[in-house]
Amino acid sequence: MELARLEIYMLGNLKILLNGRPIIDKMSNKAIGILCYLAFHKGKPISRDKLASFFWDSGNIEAVRYNMRYNLWALRKTLMDGHDGHELIITQKDRCKLNMDGPDIYVDVFEMEDMLKAINQREEFNSLKQLERIKSIYRGDFLEGFYIKNCPEWNDWIFYERQRFQRKYFEVLCQLTSIYKNQGNYFKCIEVLEEMLRHNPLQEELYVELIKVYLELGDRKSALNQYKRCCSVLREELNVGPMDSTKKIYEEIVKCDKHHESYLQEKTQEHSYSNKVKIFYSQDKNVQGDIIQKRDRGNTLVFNTECYPIKVSYYWISSLIEEIVTSVSDEILEEIPQHYWMDLARLNLSVLDTLGLTAVGYEYLSPEVEKNRIFKAMVQVLNHLSSKLIIWIGIKNFHCIDETSIEFLKFALFNDKNSRLSLILTGEREDFRFQEMEKYFLIEMLDK
Repeated sequence: MELARLEIYMLGNLKILLNGRPIIDKMSNKAIGILCYLAFHKGKPISRDKLASFFWDSGNIEAVRYNMRYNLWALRKTLMDGHDGHELIITQKDRCKLNMDGPDIYVDVFEMEDMLKAINQREEFNSLKQLERIKSIYRGDFLEGFYIKNCPEWNDWIFYERQRFQRKYFEVLCQLTSIYKNQGNYFKCIEVLEEMLRHNPLQEELYVELIKVYLELGDRKSALNQYKRCCSVLREELNVGPMDSTKKIYEEIVKCDKHHESYLQEKTQEHSYSNKVKIFYSQDKNVQGDIIQKRDRGNTLVFNTECYPIKVSYYWISSLIEEIVTSVSDEILEEIPQHYWMDLARLNLSVLDTLGLTAVGYEYLSPEVEKNRIFKAMVQVLNHLSSKLIIWIGIKNFHCIDETSIEFLKFALFNDKNSRLSLILTGEREDFRFQEMEKYFLIEMLDK
């Protein structure tokens, strides 16, 4: 006969499973409290008097002892003590404990604390996995919503432990934001900062970090929205305004917003605006060749792509990958590290055939992690190509580009370091996608 599998989840709404089945509805609140307290102490013997002081008025000692005996008996019955000769709760005359040696027992707070102890001894990549795991198991506050009437010591203990786990979790989120920001994974960074704000909406520094991340992405509108959000929360909850340092950031954004066009022109004339690109747009779908002939000669590579009115994520990126592997010499392609091509092969298998790579089983990645890997790989490929050649990318029907691809396009342009990458966009001029590009990048209109 198999041993019992007992699972106790104390982070968030309490869950107790025995062999995969919930058993909370079979126990009283005090029996649940006893089980959680015994489990929390990892098999350490606990004095019956200690438990009694937690859950019962000690005025009538006989009544307290009876209640203790009855609840321990009810617990043992629910947990099927004696299952294959192994007791889940071991009781002695004046002490009792959870049997951590015999049955298979999982407690989520143990996993969290064990990983926190190990993180400092690991490299950043491994630490990231551990931190992300902690984030996934922290479903909410310790024993969230679980209270027992007329048990002040028990409720005080829950409050203290809840505060302790909140601090630990907040430290985990801080480490995650730092790692994601250093990696350039700004979307994940935003996700974690929002999670931190759900726990502490009055911490002004978190809004400032969000503003900075949005500025890194070039999204000044969202940065300004975060400032307004910060002001609103502080005013409604504390009747105060933001700190002067936060106001200064806001003023700099507004100043930059007001003078954006003249700022770009000035920097371009000084030849110091090297990390942006020029974008041309036109209604005429046959203008690409004319523009390139006027603008650049010699060592130039052109990728002609087209968008279609279909809602398929990464469609345009996949088309660009195919253009690259069929237009660029094998010698140049082979200079790019293979792991970037393997990531791009997730979108277009022609990469494998062209470069002679072997398909392997891909590990499962969450959508955000997969997006980050593909974006990074694509940027590395474009950076390498533009370090060798002048790159023009023509995009027909730009108004039909899929949302993931335009998200990448803005990401790539903000990461362009050598100004040898230029775009020719054609399509419906009034489309919001054109307006998005005009908002952030230097636009040079085509005179026809």
